[in-house]
Amino acid sequence: MITRMGILEKSNSMTEEEFNDYWLNIHGPLVRDFDCLRKYHQNHIVDREQRGISYPRSSQVVDGFSELWFDDVKAMENCFNADALHVLKEDESKFLQNVPIIVARQNIVVPPPEDDEKYVKRMTLLKRRFDIDVEEFQHQWENVHGELVKTMPGIKGYIQNVIIDRELRGKKANYEDIPIDGIVEFWFDSKGCIEKAFHSPEGRKTMEHSESFLEEITTFLVKTHKIK
Repeated sequence: MITRMGILEKSNSMTEEEFNDYWLNIHGPLVRDFDCLRKYHQNHIVDREQRGISYPRSSQVVDGFSELWFDDVKAMENCFNADALHVLKEDESKFLQNVPIIVARQNIVVPPPEDDEKYVKRMTLLKRRFDIDVEEFQHQWENVHGELVKTMPGIKGYIQNVIIDRELRGKKANYEDIPIDGIVEFWFDSKGCIEKAFHSPEGRKTMEHSESFLEEITTFLVKTHKIK
């Protein structure tokens, strides 16, 4: 299964409340009706502080993350045919200024709990160091960093979304267009548990490793709405 994730930037003419309402109650049902879609979640931003860590952030504007699951790339491409894209783009123009798209394979390091809505969810954009290539980044993140995260206290769920493709305005995009290498999903019992996890000896060791391959870590707390 693969995940298609949108990094949403709201229209300048909308307040955050108006944007969230339109996305959830008008755009959400429109997307939900696609039969080829396995799951569809909306992650609404509730906090943009760099909680638990001190690290350079991206200037990327983010007002929400969409997550859509498909059986495979072919199923995703068949789902978003010309007619479907026309309908979606027409509606997106009413509430979005920009929506870079990434396609990812998920590496589930710590499976999140079934009732994950009860927990605090943190999503993070990662950008690799300029001297680290894609293969080395993925090796360090999946094979080394993931194991370090598993040792940290209070981690209720941890998923790595490894980017395999990019789209911008309906066309294939390159790394310069969307300079993001991965998207992290974390679950904690509370905001305080985020601080405790990253300030623990295990957390400090994990962040020391981050410096060896990451240039930017940009964190957000989100409220997830499971549309499908």
